Amino acid sequence: MSALNLVPLPVSVDLIGTPPFALDDKVVIVADPAATEVAEVAAKVLSQTTGLTLPVASTSEGGDNAREIRLVLPPQGAVDEGALDMSDEAYRLEVTSDLVTLSATTPRGLNWALATLRQMVTPGEDGGWVIPAALVEDVPRFPWRGLSMDVVRSFYTVDEVKTVVDLLATYKMNTLHLHLTDDQGWRLEIPGREALTEISGVTAGAGGDAGFYTVEDFADIQHYAAARGVTVVPEFDLPGHTNAATHVYGELTPSGEPTPAYDGAKVGFSKLYPDLPATEPFLRDVINSMAEQTVGPYIHIGGDEALEMDLGNYNELVTMAEKIARETGKRPVAWQEAAGAGLPGNMIYQFWDPRLTREDMAKAVSEGGQLLLSPANHVYFDMQYDADTPHGQDWSGYVELRDSYEWDPGTQVEGVPEEDVVGVEATVWTEYIHGFDAMTYMLLPRLAAAAEVGWSARRALEWESFAGRIAPESAWWNAMGVNWHRSPGVDWK
Repeated sequence: MSALNLVPLPVSVDLIGTPPFALDDKVVIVADPAATEVAEVAAKVLSQTTGLTLPVASTSEGGDNAREIRLVLPPQGAVDEGALDMSDEAYRLEVTSDLVTLSATTPRGLNWALATLRQMVTPGEDGGWVIPAALVEDVPRFPWRGLSMDVVRSFYTVDEVKTVVDLLATYKMNTLHLHLTDDQGWRLEIPGREALTEISGVTAGAGGDAGFYTVEDFADIQHYAAARGVTVVPEFDLPGHTNAATHVYGELTPSGEPTPAYDGAKVGFSKLYPDLPATEPFLRDVINSMAEQTVGPYIHIGGDEALEMDLGNYNELVTMAEKIARETGKRPVAWQEAAGAGLPGNMIYQFWDPRLTREDMAKAVSEGGQLLLSPANHVYFDMQYDADTPHGQDWSGYVELRDSYEWDPGTQVEGVPEEDVVGVEATVWTEYIHGFDAMTYMLLPRLAAAAEVGWSARRALEWESFAGRIAPESAWWNAMGVNWHRSPGVDWK
């Protein structure tokens, strides 16, 4: 299809055959006013790639020798005259010897054009840098392509989360789902409920770091992510995984006494109680605050692994949380177990555990819900690569790069057609992943595989092709200064 090493693989790539575009310090990045923020990101990415410092301008510099990288946001439908469905993520990238043009209908689409452009930059034969003349037209297979990141068992700083955002944007992944509450700690400041972070913001899983994000931190993360096309989804995991809350508020327990702090890895022992007077006000305070702090349209209400709860109490609490979340104007997301709670349509259910029954999910989808695919045996990146992996766990088996690539989101749950699958979300839990080097080691290279599964047309997915195209990406990871795993089956450069 193309001699270019592009990940994820685009819909259409045509090499023009004319001389390449010479990328040097005389090139100017020119952006429409609405694209200025993306242009600033482009300057940073291209500087990291080449060492060049490219100026950003709002108008063409002109002149006989002017060479430009233009970021264009035309009216809806003006990017492509033919085959592409112009979703808000579609883009068109055209490179000639004199001009590079990135076109999209939204800044997010321009970010994805930039991600492709970065991969097209190659060393020139006589030194310097060049971009091959080509036309790329592209649109994703699924609208949701993301990563769920556990920052509870082991906390990660604002700057570390921003680096994860950079990795997501590198491979056109548009969602960062932050798992902010669990048994071991509480990671988001809730005004009016400051005790949550004052008490449970300083606890963590054994071996993990503690900490929390202030309101200002969370806003900073979201602004940084939005400039790179990434939406942040916060998660308040309930009615299980709640020991950090009951450790702060004894009124959430039948005895009225706070539970002890917990730093272990066991799941399923903690719970909330729907009949206690303090429970609903607590849910309202937390969900309303999270929604108020969240720019994006989603809020995740958890719902997984409430193993010691009465089913009736579970259903009552999940229903309560869903109702409160909807009242904020956000669309609720929940783990797959919540599909049996009889929630209204338009829910998004996140499939994660292939060991559990799938009938509830199919029924919930038939009643108006959608499915988000996170099967642990393919995209749980806390799963070890092999027996020698120094981090993570293996309850769902070893998950190598090829395992993360060779699966089809459209066929995971019988009775759920592809049109009811909203997308793919990789997941990384941090009970046994401590420190940022360990985090990126577990993400890379598998994150790129999940990205291509979510973006590229199924007919285009071939392991041998992917293995060849992913190999040169290690140079980019090295340039970013992040740790990564040399998966077998790839001739790493």
